[in-house]
Amino acid sequence: MSVLHTLSQYSNSSSSRFNSGRFNPLELQTLKNLDVEKLEEDLAKEIQRKKCLEEKEKKEIKKLFDENKEILELKNRIRMAKLNQERTQQIYEKQTRKLNDIFNDAETDEQMLKRLEEEKRAENEKESKKKHDLINSKFVS
Repeated sequence: MSVLHTLSQYSNSSSSRFNSGRFNPLELQTLKNLDVEKLEEDLAKEIQRKKCLEEKEKKEIKKLFDENKEILELKNRIRMAKLNQERTQQIYEKQTRKLNDIFNDAETDEQMLKRLEEEKRAENEKESKKKHDLINSKFVS
């Protein structure tokens, strides 16, 4: 029974009792309490019925999606695309790490080469100074 139907019953029953001259305020309050309880009960039943219908519709939609070959194929394609995207991202990250390692190694090698060149230059300067001092000592003596 719907809420509107219960409301119309209430209005019909209360107005007929009031008009008949047999009005009792306690009886009216009892009727109001009963009607509120009835309304709450009807409302709860209606809510439950709608929940059941919604659940049934969800199950039917899920069944349709699960049984439709085109949708299943699209789901598989999407899943494969996601996997490929993840693999591509992993490969990209691996290559980026490799490039960073190569770059860091190249920087280290360049620093070592500079240090070796400086040491060689310093050694050559020492040798040159030694030769110069040796030549000067021969001319002075």
